[in-house]
Amino acid sequence: MFHKKLKFTLRPLNKEKYGDIPKKAKEAYAELCAAQNRALITPTSDNFAEVDVATVTWNHFASVEEKFF
Repeated sequence: MFHKKLKFTLRPLNKEKYGDIPKKAKEAYAELCAAQNRALITPTSDNFAEVDVATVTWNHFASVEEKFF
């Protein structure tokens, strides 16, 4: 019984975090490209920090997408 309750509780969270993975991967890649362009145009530490965050996000979704598809 506990397993079914847990599954029911986790389903919305799973959908929210991992629903439509290809779309999230594309969006993360587009944000990475935009952040890289900003860093190239205006090389500040804040812009490079944004590139770092965008890279981690894109790598996460690309990895998840690769595992599922």
